[in-house]
Amino acid sequence: MTVLAWGAVGWINVAVASRVVMMASGAFNGLNLVPLEQDLTSEGLARARPFGQTRNSLLLASAHCRAGILLGVLALMKFKSDLVGSVLVSGIAVLHGLLSARPCWRVGRRQRHFRERAP
Repeated sequence: MTVLAWGAVGWINVAVASRVVMMASGAFNGLNLVPLEQDLTSEGLARARPFGQTRNSLLLASAHCRAGILLGVLALMKFKSDLVGSVLVSGIAVLHGLLSARPCWRVGRRQRHFRERAP
């Protein structure tokens, strides 16, 4: 609707594309949260196993990346840059989200390593 009202402005196109990427990575999270939701509804919070599923490194990395994309979209709405600047802001936001997820990947890798070495 804004594209029809304002025309093909660069920051609007990049913001819409970023939201589509956010929805696609959110669909990945929805697939991982189904077993967690089933465990929580069937047995309540008494078990510790569901909390282990929330520490899935890919799930956390996707959440960090989506948060970075959201911050990038907010920056685009604030600064309203041209197409090149918008792509640059969006790329920096995704990179920031991925870099903030690095500790999650390291923890996940360490947990897999210890599970493989356990007798």
